[in-house]
Amino acid sequence: MPRQAPEAFLHFKSLVRIHLKQILTLDKKPPMAAVMLLVVIACEALSKLFGRPRPDDIFARDLMSRRGGPYQVGQVLFHALRDGLTHQYNPHRIVLDEQEMRINFTWKDPLHLRIVGARSRDGHLSIVPLSQNEDRWPRLCVDAETLWSDLDALFDELEHSLEVDRELAQTVERNSLALVRADELDEGAP
Repeated sequence: MPRQAPEAFLHFKSLVRIHLKQILTLDKKPPMAAVMLLVVIACEALSKLFGRPRPDDIFARDLMSRRGGPYQVGQVLFHALRDGLTHQYNPHRIVLDEQEMRINFTWKDPLHLRIVGARSRDGHLSIVPLSQNEDRWPRLCVDAETLWSDLDALFDELEHSLEVDRELAQTVERNSLALVRADELDEGAP
């Protein structure tokens, strides 16, 4: 018989969903970088909660595999988004198959995780097939809406796993308590 997932997980899932809804009310144009940063940070926190060996593991393994993205690409993309968006509000350039490229954010674009070209017209970039690239760099298309919908579906799958796997639920509960204690210690530090 399924049990309820740990309260810490349910609370975190709710917080991420609430914050996404708040982000999407900020502007008429979707704030793609903010959505992507929320997805990356949520995946990092989930990796900690689930006791994964690396902070990028949920993103690289669970989220990217939903669209056929290889684990290594997920790792590179995680760090380019996490470090770039956190510190510069711009993703870092990445190297895939020894080719340096930029990341191109989109919203509701079927080219998610595809390598594309870019064409500039009147100061606006548009995506074109790589064979028509007019820019110096090829680009990896990363669709914010797709990342969000994949994370939302992953939350539901993880919740189901926690309901049926008591040992996993206990691991998440222990890790959440350890994270809370670490935060409390950090708050008390001078």
